[in-house]
Amino acid sequence: VVLDCGTRPKGYDPLPALDYLDNPHLLLISHSHQDHLGAVPVFHSRYPGARMISTHGTREIAHVMLRDGLKIQQLNEDSPELFDEADLEQTLFQLETQPVGKDFEALPGLMVRFINAGHILGAACIYLRYKDMSLLYTGDFHTTNSRTTNGLNLAELPEADILITESTYGSSVHPARRNQETALMESIAEVVQAGGNVLIPSFALGRAQEILLAIRTSKLFNKLTVPIFVDGLVRAVTEVFRENLDLLPIPVQNLVKINGQEPFFDKTSTPPIISIEHPRERPIAIAKPSVIVASSGMLTGGPSVYYASALLEQENAAIFISGYTDEESPGRLLQSLKTGDTVELDRKSITVKAQIKRFNLSAHTDKVGLGQVINKVKPKHLVLIHGELESLHQVARSGDNQSLCYIHIPAVGDKIELGVAPEQLSRKQIAKIQQPQEFDVMVESFGTDAWLRVPEEVVEKDPRWQTLSISGIIKARWDGVNLKLAPMQPEMILQEEEIEAGLKSGKDCCAVCQFFSGRFCQSPDSPLFERRVDPLAICDQFQSQVQDLSTLDTDLLWSEEVDY
Repeated sequence: VVLDCGTRPKGYDPLPALDYLDNPHLLLISHSHQDHLGAVPVFHSRYPGARMISTHGTREIAHVMLRDGLKIQQLNEDSPELFDEADLEQTLFQLETQPVGKDFEALPGLMVRFINAGHILGAACIYLRYKDMSLLYTGDFHTTNSRTTNGLNLAELPEADILITESTYGSSVHPARRNQETALMESIAEVVQAGGNVLIPSFALGRAQEILLAIRTSKLFNKLTVPIFVDGLVRAVTEVFRENLDLLPIPVQNLVKINGQEPFFDKTSTPPIISIEHPRERPIAIAKPSVIVASSGMLTGGPSVYYASALLEQENAAIFISGYTDEESPGRLLQSLKTGDTVELDRKSITVKAQIKRFNLSAHTDKVGLGQVINKVKPKHLVLIHGELESLHQVARSGDNQSLCYIHIPAVGDKIELGVAPEQLSRKQIAKIQQPQEFDVMVESFGTDAWLRVPEEVVEKDPRWQTLSISGIIKARWDGVNLKLAPMQPEMILQEEEIEAGLKSGKDCCAVCQFFSGRFCQSPDSPLFERRVDPLAICDQFQSQVQDLSTLDTDLLWSEEVDY
């Protein structure tokens, strides 16, 4: 079973590692962005007998996205030919659809369910169940509603043995989406009211439609007649959105059904939203104050590059970035530039005079949403993908993930087997995951004594118990009504004996000094400050304190308490 088959956005070899596949039977597609969909015609030409299944919305948009991919191949001399028109037509003909939220049998015994992912129109998390084994693949997802899709509903997520999740924003928290949208609308209005032009480079799929709807329904723009121009792939994708109105949120449907308004293109609306049909119309779009929504969102190609190169040198213009930009993309570079800096764009050197700002309208969840999904699914194996390395490791370290599941950050070609721990984990770490974190202990009385009977499975199989009981002595401490246990290591027993010897010696040694705490000297005037000291040691900074062994520095034995 293959989950998604996309192309890389840069580099000469854009294909995924298809050579690792051994006669696959099934391809399940989460959504229609190129990095998840772009190589599907290549997959189908190599494995024509494999079923290909997506949601209805993904299939509708796939028509536009894959044709655009083919067009780019044909126009770009540096782009390798991945598939031709015949491959594309066969792929679209064979691509099946299934509804969201209903189980279906994709292969004998293999049950699959698409779950709304909240990323873009048609995007789905994919849940697979075979016998007593289960897997959830998130694809790209967001738990927050946007104007074009409802967010992922956590209640719809089942528990699964394996969770494969994107981690794009695993190291950050998004600001409130509504606040970001409001700030964007206000910034656009300020520029155009002052007589300038605004370019919003946008992902053709999802982001552009969201921005158009925000402008369409903004009270600020209900009073402005400044035109909104739409250019590039945005136009074709927006037409698919309009043709599939029933897949959009209810408020968008109501614009048409109740208010009789077109949600996207409308030359007669306030403000007018106009499609650029030919490149020769582009100079007209920036001849007067206007807003241009054009692809690509990262300024790696498409008409947004033309508009950016024209507007960057205008002091009254602005370029507003609305989401993620790849680290090496022109869109990311622009965000680091200041007025007066120079940049090469569209094969010419440009001096920056325009305003450049970024607004966070991401269609990916942040580390909070990732944590919520992980906690809901409760996986035995957590597989982190689709993010920069720092984000992946940040998710791995978050919360109790390392104590609750096996975590994998795989490289191409790595194998993950259900129930098998990663090689780098210690026996103690494996035990934390495999063995129960809570268990019942029986209290049995024998005359004036009491015994705590620990389950046999814990004693025999959990290495943490071996560490706890290695010396035969366990230190106990009351914490309110709870009794906490900590191991007494041999060196700790020896340390206690040394402290007792120091107390009995009658000498002015560290054991009876008021600055002796947790085995360390806490006197800032002592040459031993913050150093580990011998309880029988003597220094000039000694200050006595009255204590006996029974009340001696309780932190001494608990300062090295390990999380067992």
